[in-house]
Amino acid sequence: MEWSVIFKLVVLGVLHWALVPVAVENLVKRQRVLGGRKALWAVAILLLTCFGPLVYLLTHPQVEAEAEEIRARWDR
Repeated sequence: MEWSVIFKLVVLGVLHWALVPVAVENLVKRQRVLGGRKALWAVAILLLTCFGPLVYLLTHPQVEAEAEEIRARWDR
């Protein structure tokens, strides 16, 4: 294998494992997720190298969480 390919694979792996804890923590904190199935998102986050966490984080922006907090305050 060529060194540039090995370097790219290592960078991809490091990026994946840097994003996984962020995405999993966010997944655990949320009450609702797109599609309604947290287990499928967890599998995607863990197994789809880089793309699982990226897709999850892009489809579940923090804006939604902030909107839920605002709604909860109004419901009190």
